[in-house]
Amino acid sequence: MNSVAFLLGRWSVTWPGVFAALGAGCAMLLALGLWVGRGRRAAALLWLFAAALPLGLVLGRLAHWYCHPMQYDSLAEALTDYLRGDFSLWGVFIGVLLAAVLFAASGLSAPPWELLDLLAPAAALGVAVGRLGALLDLSDRGKFALASPELHRLPFSAFTVLTGEEGQWRFATFTFQSLYCLVLALALLALLLWAGKRLESGTLALFFALFYGAGQILLDSTRYDGDFFRFNGFIHVPQLLSALAAAAAMGVLAGRSIRRHGFRRIHAGLLLLALLCFAGSGGMEYYSQRYTGSYALCYGVMGLLLGLLCAAGVALWAWKPGKKADFPERIEQSERREDLTT
Repeated sequence: MNSVAFLLGRWSVTWPGVFAALGAGCAMLLALGLWVGRGRRAAALLWLFAAALPLGLVLGRLAHWYCHPMQYDSLAEALTDYLRGDFSLWGVFIGVLLAAVLFAASGLSAPPWELLDLLAPAAALGVAVGRLGALLDLSDRGKFALASPELHRLPFSAFTVLTGEEGQWRFATFTFQSLYCLVLALALLALLLWAGKRLESGTLALFFALFYGAGQILLDSTRYDGDFFRFNGFIHVPQLLSALAAAAAMGVLAGRSIRRHGFRRIHAGLLLLALLCFAGSGGMEYYSQRYTGSYALCYGVMGLLLGLLCAAGVALWAWKPGKKADFPERIEQSERREDLTT
């Protein structure tokens, strides 16, 4: 399918660009609905959108230029011609987060954690919609082909055409990312509706950072055009940022649990498990790049480890110490059991 959706004068607008705009629109509508549902003034959030859109575009393009400088004649061209080239999602996230921090600091909005809670499901929905554009221009970005004909269909693989090569049924990276983010958005909304005001401020934002970060660690590794640091052709920028976001979320969740219940052995165990999951995922990333024929093993183990990481985060949030009976009460209970047996 032709990647060009329509022509705008001398410029061509691609399907990924159309769906990126649709994703941004869906994210803003959901955030606005949640914002107004909390009794906040809609005009205040519109100011955030007015700052987040240009910041997200500029930093998203700057991030893409940094990782793919050969696609532009110069930095000036990258920052002035936005109908050509591409954007890096991690740069867009940084721009939106920066706008949210400035907005919260200005006093025009809700407290920072509450604001981020409302933006979290909106961000997941925006990514879910935005990534669908890859299905319409045969560029789902998966770096390995799937040999089994039974997997030559969505959502497992997408027919992808690389420059100078014949089309192949490659792993549908963006399709999986879209489905994953859709499930994440629905889960965050369900938690918000179920818990309501009982939910501690910042919980949705922390879960988004943990689950989206863990998913991105895995999915970004499956791309053939990853955003690498210029000084290192091995480390993906979004993978590192996602790992930092997930680690920060785990740290805050652990800190909150320790503050509520005191430090217990379960905290040490869950944090050790998280550390092992991070280390194991890093090892699998190295192994997948070193031995390109072992993708199934590497990504299977990595997915399991990152799933355990997310489970550890949920456990830190949900765990409460059980009520233990006092020593005299335990003696009375034991005596009653003995009486019943005799």
